[in-house]
Amino acid sequence: WFVTGRTLRPVEAIAGQATRITGSNLHQRVPVPAGGEIRHLAETVNAMLERIEDARERQLRFVSDASHELRSPVATSSAKLQVALSHPGEVDWQATGRTVLAEQERLTRLVTDLLLLARIDEAPDQGRVEVDVDDVALSAARRIDGAAIDTSAVGAARVIGDPIQLSRAIGNLLDNAARYAVDVVRIAVRTDDDEVIVTVDDDGPGIDPPDREAVFHR
Repeated sequence: WFVTGRTLRPVEAIAGQATRITGSNLHQRVPVPAGGEIRHLAETVNAMLERIEDARERQLRFVSDASHELRSPVATSSAKLQVALSHPGEVDWQATGRTVLAEQERLTRLVTDLLLLARIDEAPDQGRVEVDVDDVALSAARRIDGAAIDTSAVGAARVIGDPIQLSRAIGNLLDNAARYAVDVVRIAVRTDDDEVIVTVDDDGPGIDPPDREAVFHR
């Protein structure tokens, strides 16, 4: 009885701590004894808690992203409609309709982007294959309307990745560059040891220093 009690004491400590861990304190872990099978049990429980905590953080980020991004187009549409309904005889209904329609299209794009974020969070490695980055870059450059993209520095390069997301990322960079460039937009693709480097350059005003970190926000 004495030996069994000493052996099971760490199990009781693990069980006691596990009962105290809830959704509000998922950062806590169960105690890990010095050795033996019970140590393996404690490490397994802690690894499970880490996965649960990570999943909860992803959900909270998604909710934060959704509330932040969706607030603006919804507020704009509501304000336009409220003003129009308050003064129906003084409103250009076609202009109001165009504004609200534009905000609804923006809302649709935002919902699509948010669902994309959720899918990436749940399965970040899904859909990865060998991708020719130079082909992705050249294809993205051809899709930019109203701008001549200099692709002379695009060299052969291959990575393991998601071709749809790589195309989206490069396309977004080129679209922004074309929007703010004065005359020139260049894209370059090169390899550096085991890395592939994609550079998009333009002769526009650039990003204000205070806003440069925000570029990398979700």
